[in-house]
This record gives sequence, C-alpha cells and structure tokens, in this order.
Amino acid sequence: MEDATIADLPAEVVALLTPELCEEMAATFCDRIYYPRFIAIETPDDDEFDFPGLSEPVLYLFGEDQGIMDLGVAISREGYPVFVSYDEDDDPRRVLLHAPSLTEFIASRKFDGSVLGGAIVICAQAPKLAEDVLAHLSSRLSRGPHTEAWPTEAQYRFEGEGVRVLLWDWDEGQCDWYVSGADLNVVARFVATVPGAPIEDFYSHGMPDEELRKVLRAGGAAASS
Repeated sequence: MEDATIADLPAEVVALLTPELCEEMAATFCDRIYYPRFIAIETPDDDEFDFPGLSEPVLYLFGEDQGIMDLGVAISREGYPVFVSYDEDDDPRRVLLHAPSLTEFIASRKFDGSVLGGAIVICAQAPKLAEDVLAHLSSRLSRGPHTEAWPTEAQYRFEGEGVRVLLWDWDEGQCDWYVSGADLNVVARFVATVPGAPIEDFYSHGMPDEELRKVLRAGGAAASS
C-alpha cells in the first residue's frame, strides 16, 4: 500500500468525494469508511493487492462492516469505475465491476439512501425478478442508476408517480423489493397496479404485516378505514 496523499489523486476524484458525501454514502449500508479518513492506494505489485486481476492503482473507498467486501475506485481509468472485491467461501477473492463510473456510484448511493430513508418504506423478499415485471417498470417509470455484483448480482432503480423502487435481484432466484414514498396511499396505489408485485410478501417496520397487506390489496383505499 502506497504512502499516498491527496496530491496523488485526480482532481476530479477529490472534487467528487467530499468528506461529507463519503460519510453520507457509507451510512446508507453502515459501511466502514476508508477515504478520506486515510488515503489508501494499492497497485498490482503490492504484496496484498485486494483487487487481483486489475492492472491499475485502486483507491480504497469503503469496506463492508464485517470485513467481507471492499469497494475501490480505479483512479487511472476514464470515468473512474468502482470495483467490488470480496471473499466467497473457499474460492479466490472475486473482483467485479460494481459501477461503470464514480458519478454513477455516487448517484446509486444517493438513490438508495433516499429509498431506505423515505417516510414510507415497504420491503419484500420475493421470487427472482421476472422479465415482464422489469419491462413494465422500465416503461412506466424513469430508470435510475444501475449497479452490479454487490450486494446482489444486479440492482435496479426506478422513480416516478410519487415512489422510488430499489430491486436487489439474485441469481439464486430471489429479488428483494424496497418501495418508498411520502404517503402510504400513493405507495399502495402504485404497487397494486404493478403486475407480479409481491403484495402478500411486503412488510414495513412501522405497521403490522396484515394491516399493510390489506392496504396494498385495496390499492390504498383501506388506509383510512
């Protein structure tokens, strides 16, 4: 690991990754912050390079709170893509592209923070995302930033009609849904009109499960009854 300083980083990276923004982004998933608390740049010739397969220096950005995963920025590539590096059982450490650029990564973290911190947030663990459901959401809502590889194989984001939708799609056959908005009736009306939405699987930490599902089945009409 190099003894690095701010001067070793591209000016655009320094400008984008303000201390306040890094704190905000790390808080979304309770990640450990590396940069800018200290500047850790590793290169492929380092003895313990945690991003094997990459041929350029990497700025360590965040780490998963249990130490399983690290996120790093390839600081010599155009756009500064963000890679994830993690251990998987007894296999060699996996290094995969997470976001095609640093700006896309920042946008994804801001989006996720707005979803998980929304006034109304409903969640569900459902079967793997069907192509027709994805097509429906894509045609109806604005597509948000897309990321891959962590915490699931693909993450989709959508917004519009008073809601924001975050989907964590797993290759193993599961999709985690997060839908947020300012008003439960708005969220319920939206979910009720999405073909294949897992209405019977949704829960919220602020409402009993069956009461929530009653509202969702009714498309919001039961919220005041």
